[in-house]
Amino acid sequence: MLEELRFAPPPAPPSPAPADDAAEPALLGALGFDPVSLDALCARTGFSPAMLQAQLLELELAGSVARLPGGLFQRVALG
Repeated sequence: MLEELRFAPPPAPPSPAPADDAAEPALLGALGFDPVSLDALCARTGFSPAMLQAQLLELELAGSVARLPGGLFQRVALG
């Protein structure tokens, strides 16, 4: 009966891409030690904003990146 009404269930949402371990060094290299915006990082790396935000959060929790006022990010020197 649903076929007669041309009812189709909505498509499943796309699954997020798995985090790539190779993206972390590239992201840290693109960050440098000067404050940088998410838009600039997107342009430098070619990564999507969603992927960048996930990677930046992981790096922030690890203590490698600091989130600054104004939506900026900065690499933190360790040691």
